[in-house]
Amino acid sequence: FSPNGDGPNDDFRIFTCNGVTAIRTVHIFDRWGNLMISLRDLPPGCTGGVRLWDGRFNNKLVSPGVYVYMIEIEFLDNLSLTYRGDVTVVR
Repeated sequence: FSPNGDGPNDDFRIFTCNGVTAIRTVHIFDRWGNLMISLRDLPPGCTGGVRLWDGRFNNKLVSPGVYVYMIEIEFLDNLSLTYRGDVTVVR
C-alpha cells in the first residue's frame, strides 16, 4: 500500500465476510522484529474492509519496505486461525 494521502491504497485493510465473528489480534512488525502496531478485538467488516494500519509508527510515516503481519481471526464455529504474511509500503 502507499500511505501518501492521495486516497487509493492509503491504508492496509482486511476484508472479513461470511463466517467471521471477530478479528482477535493484529500484529505488524518491521524487518528487525520491532512491533509497529498491535490491535485487539476488532469487529469484522466486509464492505470497505477493516482498516488495520495507516503506515505510521509513533505518528511518523514508516520507511518504504516490507513489513510482516500476524492476524488471528475467529470464526462462527469458535475456531481461530492465525494468518501470516507480508505487506509492502511504497512511496
